[in-house]
Amino acid sequence: MTNDEKILLEKIFRELQDIKVILQENSEFNDSYIEKLKQNKIIKDKLLNL
Repeated sequence: MTNDEKILLEKIFRELQDIKVILQENSEFNDSYIEKLKQNKIIKDKLLNL
């Protein structure tokens, strides 16, 4: 493997690591959003039953 190939692979690996972090953050955000939607539905149902 040439030095240029190693450098390219390192760049690709760093990009993949960045993508992994972004996907994890997005997943956490989605989980949080879903939880808020569930809470809002519970509140809405309680208000409708008053």
